[in-house]
Parts: sequence; structure tokens; C-alpha cells
Amino acid sequence: MDKRTIILGGAALAAIAGTMLGVEPLSQDPAYHRFADDRTFGGIPNALNVLSNLAFVLVGGLGLTVIFKHRSEPPVNDVGIFYGLFFVGLILTGIGSGYYHISPDNATLFWDRLPMTIAFTGFFSAMLAEMVHRRLSLFALLPLLVVGAASVIYWRWSEGQGYGDLRIYVLVQFLPIGLTVVMLGLYPKPPHFTRAIVLLIVAYGFAKIAEVLDAPVLAFLKVVSGHTLKHVIAAVGAYALVDMLRRRLRAQAKRPDHSVR
Repeated sequence: MDKRTIILGGAALAAIAGTMLGVEPLSQDPAYHRFADDRTFGGIPNALNVLSNLAFVLVGGLGLTVIFKHRSEPPVNDVGIFYGLFFVGLILTGIGSGYYHISPDNATLFWDRLPMTIAFTGFFSAMLAEMVHRRLSLFALLPLLVVGAASVIYWRWSEGQGYGDLRIYVLVQFLPIGLTVVMLGLYPKPPHFTRAIVLLIVAYGFAKIAEVLDAPVLAFLKVVSGHTLKHVIAAVGAYALVDMLRRRLRAQAKRPDHSVR
């Protein structure tokens, strides 16, 4: 077996074992649903937290447009299914998150988190296809989707049992990013790829920081809260993938042998 595959698999197993064996079950903190900005505009409660999700829908729509328009061209013909899944998940996340923020509680949060697992799966399967092997990514796609959905279903069920357990969902959210960083250091990358992935990961990190600083950001900026900025920053990070695909398509079109394909 390839040494890089052993390292990647070992990192995944270590993260899973460390989380499931070394961390107590994580229940959902009820305070999570109390956001700093609860202003109503145009009859929409928590308006900016709701409307900022349009950024996800917009970026997802732009991404799908690129996928469908260039579906027969390289590199989209090879990896478009994985990026397409990511963009579909992004659109559904925008819808689900908007629904959640109208009336935040555990029941509506379920419909925010479920489509997010589709986006996480699409992203990670695209990373596997781009850097490791497309066949491996195809083989892993359905199991990853099932595990992602199951993580949210299990969390919701466990909350109903009175203890709550977010550990699997946390892995579904953060493990793909961690393993992507490992893959960036181990495997060759396509052109125009590394910069986009780094931008996406950095943006996601800043989005999570903004989420934690929800109230302080609102107190400082007065106009928007940290959670609203979280949506916008994360969507901007996702746009890096749209831009990356466009750059690669333009580079491919300039190749001398492109016209005879």
C-alpha cells in the first residue's frame, strides 16, 4: 500500500478514535439558539441571519452553472459530479439555514445541519478525486453521504433521549478539512487548485471565529452580527471553488491540443 495512503488513513482513524473514545458525548447547548441580532425587517424575524443565507444559494447556483455549462470539458467531466454535489449542498444549506434562523431551536436546526453534510461530503469527495484517486472518491461517495445524514439523525435522536451527542456530526464537519490539509502536503495538486483550497479553509476558519464572536461583533460594528458575517464569509470561501474551476477551464481552453479533442 502507498505510504501516503497509510498516512492519510492513519490520520483519519486517529481523529475518529480520539473523538469517539476520548471525548464525552456533546449535547446541544440551548444558548446556541440565542443570537445577538434578533431584529425584524419586512416582517422577517432575525432578518439578517435569515437573509444572509442567500449568499450560499447564490454561490451554489453559480457553481452549478459552471458544472452544467462545461460538463463535457476537462476537468469538469472528471470531477464535476463531486463539485456539483458540493454546490447542491450549498444551496440546500442556504435554504435550511434560512428556515432555522426564522425560528431557532433543535427541531429547525436539524434542517440546517442535514444539508450541510451534503456540502461536506461533496467537498471531501472532490478533494479525494483531485488529489488521491477518482475511483476511490466514487467508491466512498455513497458511504460518506450516509454517514453524514446519519450523524445529524443520530444527534436529533440522542437529544430526544435526553443526553445529546454531536460527536459524529463534529467529525463529519471538521475531519474533511483536516484530511484535506494532510492531502495538500502529501499529493500532487492540479493547477490553480492549492490557492483556492487554502482560501476556502482560511475563510471557513474566520467564519467559525465570527460565529463565536457573534455578540461582540454586533456591539463593535453596530450593523451586522458575527453570525451574519459567518454566513457571508463562508459563502465567499466557497466561491473560491467556483473561481478555481473557471480558471482551470480557461487554462484548458488555451492548450494547443484543446481544439482537436
